[in-house]
Amino acid sequence: MSLSARVVEPELRQWVTLTVSPKTATCGPLKTPVTVTVTILPDAPGGQPTIELEGAISGTDTCGEICISSDSRVVKILKITPQFVTFGGANVKYVAQDNNTAYPTTHWKDNSNPPDDDNDDVGDHNIPVVYPRGTTMVLSTKFDITPADALSGLITVTGTATSGSEIYTFTKTVLPWNNVLTLNNVAANVPLVNTIEYFDPLSIDWTFTPEGEPPLGCTATTKHRVYVTWGVPNQKNLFETVIDLGCRNATGLTDKSAIITAVFDEYTDLVVNRKAKDGFNVDDAMQL
Repeated sequence: MSLSARVVEPELRQWVTLTVSPKTATCGPLKTPVTVTVTILPDAPGGQPTIELEGAISGTDTCGEICISSDSRVVKILKITPQFVTFGGANVKYVAQDNNTAYPTTHWKDNSNPPDDDNDDVGDHNIPVVYPRGTTMVLSTKFDITPADALSGLITVTGTATSGSEIYTFTKTVLPWNNVLTLNNVAANVPLVNTIEYFDPLSIDWTFTPEGEPPLGCTATTKHRVYVTWGVPNQKNLFETVIDLGCRNATGLTDKSAIITAVFDEYTDLVVNRKAKDGFNVDDAMQL
């Protein structure tokens, strides 16, 4: 098995071929950085060094970044993982739990132990937010870098969310600080659609590009619940089930009378259920 990899070391910072030995080595989700000894062959064809690994390696084909320490010639798999995602900006509206308790404002967070880099387990944060149609999403986020000091210099972080023909991009160029990439109040490149929408999930795919170089092989994905309303909600408390029923039943509509009809159609059979899950992924769907 061969992977494309990057050597992160001043005198060897270039693309190389990563050859895994033995050939029967299996790949799986990488939970922690894996260390293996390597042999540098500086006279490889094309003038680029070849790195040969001794022993098996656990990882993924899409995260083939490596870091070699100058003294020990030990290789570690680079991992970039999200700490949290928070939505904000002038137009965001925060959703309340059905019991009128406020949700935390870290809308995406992996609370699993050990972390599994997603937010779909019970106790994780999969907390919904509301934006009126035609407004612009704004978010803040942080990404952890392991191993320590594996990245330096400017890194362009880009998050891309696709919904139908709409593409929303969040991008900012930052310097790593204390092995963390921090993005504060980054606005999407375009406003939201001009219709009611129910994004569950709105998946944001994150890439990381060092200045003057190709994107790193390491990527990340965060998934979010975003409700797009017809107008600006003026209620003091935006209860989760109310927002869920309204946006889910009127998705894609812009005509006010059609929206009212679609929303109240839910109640005609007198069988109405609450949202499927709450913001901590606890099953609900209780009949009202």
